[in-house]
Amino acid sequence: MKNITLKDYRLLTRNEHQNLLAIRNQKVIRKMSLNQNIIALDKHLLWVDGLMDDTTKKYFAIIHNDKIIGGINIFDIETKLKWGIFFDDKVSLMLKSVIPIYFIDFIFSKFGCDTIYAEIKQENINAVSYNKNLGFEMLEDGDIVTMQLKQDNYEKVKMSFLLKKIVKKIDLYNFKIYTLE
Repeated sequence: MKNITLKDYRLLTRNEHQNLLAIRNQKVIRKMSLNQNIIALDKHLLWVDGLMDDTTKKYFAIIHNDKIIGGINIFDIETKLKWGIFFDDKVSLMLKSVIPIYFIDFIFSKFGCDTIYAEIKQENINAVSYNKNLGFEMLEDGDIVTMQLKQDNYEKVKMSFLLKKIVKKIDLYNFKIYTLE
């Protein structure tokens, strides 16, 4: 069985933070990020320290078979829960499909919300399209596209021809989530 771990940024080693930033700072990822700056390790570590007492945000490194392959997060948990994700460009399409579905299921079950939001740069057509495939609907279109995913719509979309095959593949992976809570 293949292992996928979602490890809280606050639990990462310095080396793991460096590996995560190497992916996050890739030009292709920065270009599609709301914050396009290269993030220095020292600034990143200070920001992670600020997460210690912040209950409104959760950031996880995505680790596949002991290698960091991306990051996934939720924020504004107490008001308008939003999610975000990024992957190293070498990650397989299957992992890029299975992990978000697992994480969205986790969000709906753990946080008791019925809606998840996404804010995506308009030119990030792949992310907008992928979110639509998950059942997200457009709320606002502009430089930043705002989308929402209602849980009941998501459950219907998961049974669609497109996602049903991917949902079945989740059982091939051993998922673990490590967090301070």
